[in-house]
Amino acid sequence: MAPDDIRDRQMARPFQPFRLHMSNGMSVDVRHPEMIVVGDEALTVAVYDEKKDRVGLNWYSVINVNVIEPLPQEEAKDSANGTG
Repeated sequence: MAPDDIRDRQMARPFQPFRLHMSNGMSVDVRHPEMIVVGDEALTVAVYDEKKDRVGLNWYSVINVNVIEPLPQEEAKDSANGTG
């Protein structure tokens, strides 16, 4: 995946929450444009850890992103209400 493909999703207005699917089978949700920083080779995503009740930062290699998909409307709505 090219970094600009991810940046385009991040900068889209109105913003549509999206999910990144990685080559190792993992996925990560980006529910707000300020949750992600995209570099040329790596990206950082802020993720809420419910068990620790805090936000952590996860790093991923851009080359390992295989698919970007919009979050289903219900998941996107829940995150906007603070429940997801």
